[in-house]
Amino acid sequence: MKFFGSFIVLALINLVTVFAGPPPNVYKKDSTFEYWLSSGNAYIMDVVNSGLSSVTIPPYVTFDGVRYPVTQLLNVYTNTNNLKTITVNNNFDHDFSFGGFGLQNVKSLRNIVVNSKRVKADNNAFIGVNDNINIYGSGVDSMMTNFAKSWISSQGIQSIVINELTQLYIKTNKLHEVAHAVAREFTYTSNIAYPNNGAVTLAIKKGSSLGIARAFRILAMAAGFNYNDIHVISDNKNYSWNTINFDNRWYNYDILYNPNMTYDDATFNTRVLKPKYGSLTNTSNWIIYIGQYGYSGESPSGSENFTNWLIRNRLGFRTN
Repeated sequence: MKFFGSFIVLALINLVTVFAGPPPNVYKKDSTFEYWLSSGNAYIMDVVNSGLSSVTIPPYVTFDGVRYPVTQLLNVYTNTNNLKTITVNNNFDHDFSFGGFGLQNVKSLRNIVVNSKRVKADNNAFIGVNDNINIYGSGVDSMMTNFAKSWISSQGIQSIVINELTQLYIKTNKLHEVAHAVAREFTYTSNIAYPNNGAVTLAIKKGSSLGIARAFRILAMAAGFNYNDIHVISDNKNYSWNTINFDNRWYNYDILYNPNMTYDDATFNTRVLKPKYGSLTNTSNWIIYIGQYGYSGESPSGSENFTNWLIRNRLGFRTN
């Protein structure tokens, strides 16, 4: 009888557990979104109110007394004719991602505001968004670093560890591999609202020389280059490119001009900049950009004389 009683109690416990657990595959709507509740998570499937111009992603949604973490945006395109801003605030204690094709063809969208460092983005997340989109917020670097890794992988590029012991030909080959992928997929233009924003350039594959140089730097780091071995510099007029550290000496690298070559300052000035301006630039006036993406409110941000920056940080020498 004792064994039989224990069996009944165990069966009741299992029955209670089944009914108390998360409901399988249930749709739920609130005043903003429709969610798909599955496997203990909530996935955003649509915007319910077509009149909304701004929506904020909630970290949790509750159904039948059970709280589900909102972990992914899968679709928002059915009722989004007026949608201009999507915000993810810094109140997430779990990862949230913009899923593949999640924002596809949401042409009304103008702002993606990311203030959480728990946000990720699939490499197809921003396909078809408006060219005049703006992407900004304190969580942008975390999101776009993840995006860059996903995009690098989608291009068949293997990320490796690059350090001072890595042979020069390996560094050069990896640099060129990423550059050729960018040259194939990215468009050089200033005919968009935020052409200098590296996050925008990464997302829509369009940007100015500054936007593309910023995007390329993030992609190169995703492929293995260290933060302080590749940067974005400018002639302090209107053209930008990358500078790369090989054995404590900095070389100029411009994927818009030639993704197969690195140049010392004098040669780059003669071959690339002089044809643009009709005369040589003053290389001592070249600047380095401090911020990674260039969106409004980014910290740190700004620029500094390139030579002064190298001296201040003891990071090697220019190739004059």
